[in-house]
Amino acid sequence: MGLSALGTFLALYVFMADALRVAGQGEEAIRRVLPTHFNWALFLLALLLMGVPIVELGRRLRRP
Repeated sequence: MGLSALGTFLALYVFMADALRVAGQGEEAIRRVLPTHFNWALFLLALLLMGVPIVELGRRLRRP
């Protein structure tokens, strides 16, 4: 469960990175920010971490 939560927070960070960068400049700055880059490698790692519980469940179900 911990790895899945870490993956969830990591995915949220990847989506919110640009807004977090300008958050100290106020609400209007956040509204104007446009993403310049998407960190696909970090997002894919987040997806893998979120998938850990599914893999674990599959392993448990395979055991007799």
